[in-house]
Amino acid sequence: MSKIHLKSYSKINLNLRVIKKLNNGLHKIQSIITFCELRDDIFISSSFLNKDIIVFTGKFGKKIKNKNLIYETLKKLRKKKIIKKKYFNFKVCKNIPVGAGLGGGSSNAAILINYFLKRSKVELKKNSIFNLAKEIGSDVPIFLAKLRNFQYESKNFLFLNNKKPLYILLIFPNIFSSTKTIYKKNKIFSKSRKINYFQINRSNKAIKFLKNEKNDLQKAVIEKHPIIEKVLKNISKIKGCHFSRITGSGSTCIGVFSSKKYCYDGKKLMKKKFPNFWIQASKTI
Repeated sequence: MSKIHLKSYSKINLNLRVIKKLNNGLHKIQSIITFCELRDDIFISSSFLNKDIIVFTGKFGKKIKNKNLIYETLKKLRKKKIIKKKYFNFKVCKNIPVGAGLGGGSSNAAILINYFLKRSKVELKKNSIFNLAKEIGSDVPIFLAKLRNFQYESKNFLFLNNKKPLYILLIFPNIFSSTKTIYKKNKIFSKSRKINYFQINRSNKAIKFLKNEKNDLQKAVIEKHPIIEKVLKNISKIKGCHFSRITGSGSTCIGVFSSKKYCYDGKKLMKKKFPNFWIQASKTI
C-alpha cells in the first residue's frame, strides 16, 4: 500500500456544564464543541513484521506512553475483525499537547476507527460503531460523530458550525491536567440548558450565548494549578477577545476572537508575557 496521511484535528469545548455524576463514576456533561486547524498527522504504511509498529514524533511525541489510545484502538479493531491479518507502520506527528483538554488522543483513535471501517468489509450499525468508540474513550464518539457526519447525543453535545470561522488563541502552560483528577475535585454542577441549534450557529448569536456561559471544571483546575487564573486574566484583556476559559478539563487556556488580526496580535503579546509556554493561534473548521 502507498503511504496514507490522516489529519487528526483537535477539539475545543467552548463551554462545559457538569450536569451530574453517573452511577458508573463518569459524569453527564453538556458542551458546545468546535474543531480547529491544530492537528496531529498520522502516516500509515505496510509493515513486513508480524506486528503493528507505532512511532511518535513531533513536539509532544515523547509524552506518549507505550499503552496509548492508538494501541488500544488497534487492539479493539483487530478483536472486532475490522483489521485482520495485515500489520502496519504508524508514524504519528504529535502537534497537539498531551493532557491539555484538546482531545488529541481521542481524535487519533476516532480517525483510525473511521479509516479502517472504510477499508474493511465489516458493516456495523451506528450504535455498534459508537459502542466501539466508547470502549476506547469517552471523547472518541464525539470525534467519530464529526468524521461520519452523525449527530451524537444532541441534547448533551452540539457542534458549532459557523460559516464564518472563529479564531482561537491557545496557551498550554506545560501542565498535564488529569481528567480523572479534575472531575473528582469538581464541586460545581449546573442544570442542563435548552439550546436553539440554529441560533447558536449564527456567529453573533453564538458569541453572545457563549460569553454568558462557563466551564464548570475551571475552578477545580485553578485550585490545582493557580497559574491558569493568571493566564486567563491576561487573555481576557487582549483587544478583540470575546471571552477566555479553559477547554475540557484543562490545562489549555483559550481566547476566542472574530478577528484574525486581534488573535495573532494577542499571540505575540502572550509570547512576551509567558515565553516558556506553548502558544498558538488557530482557526475553527
